[in-house]
Amino acid sequence: MLDDKGLHSPAVKLADKGCFEQAMEVAERIKYARERSIALKEIAAVMAEAGKFERAIEVARKIVDASEHSWALKEIAEEIAK
Repeated sequence: MLDDKGLHSPAVKLADKGCFEQAMEVAERIKYARERSIALKEIAAVMAEAGKFERAIEVARKIVDASEHSWALKEIAEEIAK
């Protein structure tokens, strides 16, 4: 497990490049739940922007932090509504 804070950035960079599965692998290795939740939220948002709505919702379900979970669902809903 990765134990440093701020490691959500590499996961998000992978998602930005369309490497969603690799992004998820990195995010799921983050030890701290808050940091992992932030990474998953951002990955879900990028997936939604790419039109991968079902996968984005699956990722959002893995977010344990309530505020990050809500934010991810809001971002997904906004992308679906476009």
